[in-house]
Amino acid sequence: MATPRASHTATPLPGGRVLIIGGCVVDHCDGTAGADSELFDPVTGRFTPGPPLSAPRAGHTATALADGRVLVVGGFSGERLPPLAGTELYDPATGRFTPAGTVSVRRGQTADEPQARLARTERFDPRSGTFRPGPPMSEPRYKISEAVLSLADGRVVIAGGYGVDTYADGELRALGTVPGPERQFPAVAALPDGRVLIAGGYDDRTFLTATAVVLQL
Repeated sequence: MATPRASHTATPLPGGRVLIIGGCVVDHCDGTAGADSELFDPVTGRFTPGPPLSAPRAGHTATALADGRVLVVGGFSGERLPPLAGTELYDPATGRFTPAGTVSVRRGQTADEPQARLARTERFDPRSGTFRPGPPMSEPRYKISEAVLSLADGRVVIAGGYGVDTYADGELRALGTVPGPERQFPAVAALPDGRVLIAGGYDDRTFLTATAVVLQL
């Protein structure tokens, strides 16, 4: 890449390219986040500069929408600054970022305070570009940026913490407690047979864990 970075995002675009957004641009993420982006072309194997963001971000999320755009939410512009409330959209048709709606609760991935755990959710409407309250999760969670998974049938799996929820048709359903420790920053993947793998993360003592769980949804 043109810029060393961490706590960034990498989102597939229609046509196969990958959009790299923001992230920490100094060692240990103890300074300013980046407001730049890069595009990776798997055909050429090269990165090229992308458009600037409207605000520097690290620890954010970047979600591919059904219409090909990318929704960028949350994160921090610096380690000691509050999470960002503003969101933005990348449109591959124009190659630009534009400001989107504002979330009601600021969200980030690096806070360690117990009050940073949230059970509240919000839903984004791509047609109106607005956020509205969603159903509450079964438990307050944080540090789950890699633990939210969209399935082929339209359901969304939310892991992290002590349990797993699924979202479908405007409702969240708790699947119960997952064996093992509380998980922060776990990774979740869909398996070909319909099951879901939850792997690794930090446990409730902030120790790395090698444990993994396979769930039948």
